[in-house]
Amino acid sequence: MNRQSKTIYLNFARLNISLALRIAFLVALLLIVTSIILIIRYADPSLRRQLVALALVLPFIGMALAFLFLKQQLRRLSYKVTNEAWELMLPEEQKQRLNARVHELASALNLKDEDLSNLKAAYVLAEDLALRQIEQEKQVSLRRHVRIGDAQFDAVFFDKDYSTLVEIAFLVTPSISQKKIDTVLAKVQRALQKFQKIRSNRKVKLLFIIVTQMEPEAEQQLKKSLAERFSKSTVDVDIRLLDFEALQRIYTED
Repeated sequence: MNRQSKTIYLNFARLNISLALRIAFLVALLLIVTSIILIIRYADPSLRRQLVALALVLPFIGMALAFLFLKQQLRRLSYKVTNEAWELMLPEEQKQRLNARVHELASALNLKDEDLSNLKAAYVLAEDLALRQIEQEKQVSLRRHVRIGDAQFDAVFFDKDYSTLVEIAFLVTPSISQKKIDTVLAKVQRALQKFQKIRSNRKVKLLFIIVTQMEPEAEQQLKKSLAERFSKSTVDVDIRLLDFEALQRIYTED
């Protein structure tokens, strides 16, 4: 008879700390009462007052230190569990994802097939520079080209409270299809379900980066449109517009 192995996720992040505190308090109280009885019965009368004071204070100090240690360990375990939710995309998956985006952008720009190689190089550069900028601003190390469940993202990073999913788009006009936005939000929901499955207590946020080559007026129009379209999202959404030429001046030009 074949047995199928199953992964069991332990909810370290949501252990009942209040119950643990109650138990620790009762243990401390029992130790105090026992210590006082022993002190009164056997200790030198001249030292009883000092010993009783120590018996009252030391258990609570120990309980406080134990609580701080437990809280720190739970946070580390929570981070480890969350960190195991993602995996790197395979090279073939990354290639397919890149080609699909480049062809979509080429169609919007009415470019011919012979121009695809230059467009692909520009897209790769734009993506890399945008992620570098986010690393500098957030002071975090990004995990690039990752999969969470079956949802693919350009990057992900974890801070104290959030798991932030990073999605990048390259636009030259102040318009983005509703289909694109719906696709991004659907991926975020699938990733959220994955995090819920492993019982991570972190909140999920989407960082949607738009690398642009357009005039400031067009950027403002795009920003307003995006804010309206993402207003009904069930997760926090941070929208960033980054100018491609400005990124090149910062990171590639002398």
